[in-house]
Amino acid sequence: MDERITEIRKHLKKKLNPMRYEHTLGVSYTCMALAMRYSANLDQAEMAGLLHDCAKRYDDATIICKCQEHGIELTEGELRAPAVIHAKLGAWMAEHKYGITDPEVLSAIACHTTGKPAITSNRAVIRRQICRNSAVLHLKIWTKRCIRFWTAPAII
Repeated sequence: MDERITEIRKHLKKKLNPMRYEHTLGVSYTCMALAMRYSANLDQAEMAGLLHDCAKRYDDATIICKCQEHGIELTEGELRAPAVIHAKLGAWMAEHKYGITDPEVLSAIACHTTGKPAITSNRAVIRRQICRNSAVLHLKIWTKRCIRFWTAPAII
Protein backbone atom coordinates (compact mmCIF):
# COMPACT_ATOMS: atom_id res chain seq x y z
CA MET A 1 0.00 0.00 0.00
CA ASP A 2 1.20 3.49 -0.86
CA GLU A 3 2.08 5.19 2.43
CA ARG A 4 0.45 8.43 1.25
CA ILE A 5 -3.02 6.86 1.14
CA THR A 6 -3.76 7.30 4.84
CA GLU A 7 -2.73 10.96 4.82
CA ILE A 8 -4.69 11.68 1.64
CA ARG A 9 -7.79 10.03 3.14
CA LYS A 10 -7.50 12.22 6.25
CA HIS A 11 -7.06 15.34 4.13
CA LEU A 12 -10.01 14.51 1.87
CA LYS A 13 -12.22 13.77 4.88
CA LYS A 14 -11.61 17.34 6.05
CA LYS A 15 -12.07 18.94 2.63
CA LEU A 16 -15.01 17.05 1.12
CA ASN A 17 -18.57 16.98 2.39
CA PRO A 18 -19.47 13.67 4.10
CA MET A 19 -21.50 12.28 1.17
CA ARG A 20 -18.74 13.11 -1.33
CA TYR A 21 -16.15 11.51 0.95
CA GLU A 22 -18.20 8.30 1.25
CA HIS A 23 -18.62 8.28 -2.54
CA THR A 24 -14.87 8.71 -2.93
CA LEU A 25 -14.12 5.75 -0.66
CA GLY A 26 -16.65 3.62 -2.55
CA VAL A 27 -15.09 4.46 -5.90
CA SER A 28 -11.63 3.75 -4.50
CA TYR A 29 -12.73 0.32 -3.24
CA THR A 30 -14.45 -0.44 -6.55
CA CYS A 31 -11.32 0.55 -8.46
CA MET A 32 -9.30 -1.83 -6.30
CA ALA A 33 -11.79 -4.64 -6.91
CA LEU A 34 -11.56 -4.05 -10.67
CA ALA A 35 -7.76 -3.98 -10.44
CA MET A 36 -7.79 -7.35 -8.65
CA ARG A 37 -10.17 -8.79 -11.23
CA TYR A 38 -8.06 -7.61 -14.20
CA SER A 39 -4.61 -8.08 -12.57
CA ALA A 40 -3.79 -4.38 -12.64
CA ASN A 41 -1.82 -2.35 -10.12
CA LEU A 42 -3.79 -2.03 -6.85
CA ASP A 43 -1.92 1.07 -5.66
CA GLN A 44 -2.65 2.91 -8.90
CA ALA A 45 -6.30 1.92 -8.79
CA GLU A 46 -6.72 2.92 -5.15
CA MET A 47 -5.00 6.28 -5.67
CA ALA A 48 -7.02 7.09 -8.81
CA GLY A 49 -10.27 6.22 -7.08
CA LEU A 50 -9.38 8.17 -3.98
CA LEU A 51 -8.43 11.36 -5.81
CA HIS A 52 -10.93 11.22 -8.69
CA ASP A 53 -13.23 13.81 -7.05
CA CYS A 54 -10.69 15.83 -5.06
CA ALA A 55 -11.76 18.99 -6.93
CA LYS A 56 -15.48 18.48 -6.20
CA ARG A 57 -15.16 20.53 -3.03
CA TYR A 58 -15.49 23.60 -5.27
CA ASP A 59 -18.56 24.80 -7.15
CA ASP A 60 -18.54 24.85 -10.95
CA ALA A 61 -17.71 28.57 -11.25
CA THR A 62 -14.74 28.21 -8.90
CA ILE A 63 -13.53 25.12 -10.77
CA ILE A 64 -13.60 27.07 -14.05
CA CYS A 65 -11.69 29.97 -12.47
CA LYS A 66 -9.08 27.63 -10.99
CA CYS A 67 -8.64 25.90 -14.35
CA GLN A 68 -8.04 29.28 -15.99
CA GLU A 69 -5.59 30.29 -13.22
CA HIS A 70 -3.58 27.09 -13.74
CA GLY A 71 -3.65 27.16 -17.55
CA ILE A 72 -5.88 24.09 -17.86
CA GLU A 73 -7.46 24.18 -21.31
CA LEU A 74 -11.25 23.89 -21.40
CA THR A 75 -13.30 23.16 -24.49
CA GLU A 76 -16.52 24.90 -25.41
CA GLY A 77 -18.37 21.65 -24.73
CA GLU A 78 -16.91 21.43 -21.23
CA LEU A 79 -17.94 25.00 -20.50
CA ARG A 80 -21.49 24.11 -21.59
CA ALA A 81 -21.45 21.08 -19.25
CA PRO A 82 -19.27 22.28 -16.36
CA ALA A 83 -20.03 19.26 -14.16
CA VAL A 84 -17.33 17.33 -16.04
CA ILE A 85 -14.55 19.90 -15.59
CA HIS A 86 -13.67 18.84 -12.04
CA ALA A 87 -11.85 15.84 -13.54
CA LYS A 88 -9.25 18.04 -15.23
CA LEU A 89 -8.76 20.20 -12.15
CA GLY A 90 -8.65 17.05 -10.03
CA ALA A 91 -5.78 15.65 -12.10
CA TRP A 92 -3.93 18.96 -11.72
CA MET A 93 -4.53 18.92 -7.95
CA ALA A 94 -3.43 15.29 -7.69
CA GLU A 95 -0.13 16.20 -9.32
CA HIS A 96 0.55 19.61 -7.78
CA LYS A 97 -1.07 19.35 -4.34
CA TYR A 98 -0.85 15.62 -3.57
CA GLY A 99 2.44 14.91 -5.37
CA ILE A 100 1.14 12.21 -7.71
CA THR A 101 3.48 11.72 -10.66
CA ASP A 102 2.19 8.45 -12.11
CA PRO A 103 0.81 9.30 -15.58
CA GLU A 104 -1.67 6.38 -15.47
CA VAL A 105 -3.21 7.65 -12.22
CA LEU A 106 -3.34 11.23 -13.49
CA SER A 107 -4.93 10.06 -16.75
CA ALA A 108 -7.55 7.98 -14.93
CA ILE A 109 -8.51 11.01 -12.82
CA ALA A 110 -8.58 13.37 -15.80
CA CYS A 111 -10.78 11.06 -17.92
CA HIS A 112 -13.19 9.76 -15.31
CA THR A 113 -16.10 11.98 -16.36
CA THR A 114 -15.69 11.83 -20.13
CA GLY A 115 -13.74 8.66 -20.83
CA LYS A 116 -11.16 8.59 -23.61
CA PRO A 117 -10.51 6.79 -26.90
CA ALA A 118 -10.07 3.02 -26.74
CA ILE A 119 -6.57 1.63 -26.29
CA THR A 120 -5.60 -2.02 -26.43
CA SER A 121 -3.27 -2.82 -23.52
CA ASN A 122 -4.59 -4.72 -20.50
CA ARG A 123 -3.85 -1.79 -18.21
CA ALA A 124 -5.69 0.52 -20.55
CA VAL A 125 -8.70 -1.78 -20.24
CA ILE A 126 -8.69 -1.43 -16.45
CA ARG A 127 -8.30 2.34 -16.72
CA ARG A 128 -11.32 2.45 -19.02
CA GLN A 129 -13.24 0.27 -16.57
CA ILE A 130 -12.33 2.65 -13.75
CA CYS A 131 -13.35 5.63 -15.87
CA ARG A 132 -16.63 4.02 -16.88
CA ASN A 133 -17.45 2.92 -13.35
CA SER A 134 -16.87 6.40 -12.00
CA ALA A 135 -18.75 7.99 -14.90
CA VAL A 136 -21.72 5.68 -14.23
CA LEU A 137 -21.70 6.65 -10.55
CA HIS A 138 -21.62 10.34 -11.50
CA LEU A 139 -24.39 9.83 -14.05
CA LYS A 140 -26.59 8.13 -11.45
CA ILE A 141 -26.03 10.97 -8.96
CA TRP A 142 -26.64 13.63 -11.63
CA THR A 143 -29.79 11.86 -12.84
CA LYS A 144 -31.18 11.70 -9.30
CA ARG A 145 -30.48 15.42 -8.86
CA CYS A 146 -32.24 16.23 -12.14
CA ILE A 147 -35.24 14.07 -11.25
CA ARG A 148 -35.50 15.76 -7.84
CA PHE A 149 -35.26 19.18 -9.50
CA TRP A 150 -37.86 18.50 -12.18
CA THR A 151 -40.31 16.73 -9.89
CA ALA A 152 -40.01 19.14 -6.97
CA PRO A 153 -43.05 21.36 -6.35
CA ALA A 154 -42.75 24.81 -7.87
CA ILE A 155 -41.87 27.59 -5.47
CA ILE A 156 -43.82 30.74 -6.21
